[in-house]
Amino acid sequence: MKFARHEAAKAWCQPTTKNIEMIPELAEAFAEIIHEIWSQPWLGTATTRELVVAVPSHGCDHISLMK
Repeated sequence: MKFARHEAAKAWCQPTTKNIEMIPELAEAFAEIIHEIWSQPWLGTATTRELVVAVPSHGCDHISLMK
């Protein structure tokens, strides 16, 4: 979970968001989502392309991996 928290916190380090004050509860919610997805056994050692295709088919439609 520590890694997921670190990754979630990066959302406030982007050029377009670095001036927005971090909301700890929102960062934790992001981390929980990240942790839940990365902990799925169906991910295994998936490549990025496999993740882009697989995540939506596993009920994670609320997560946009491609712009």
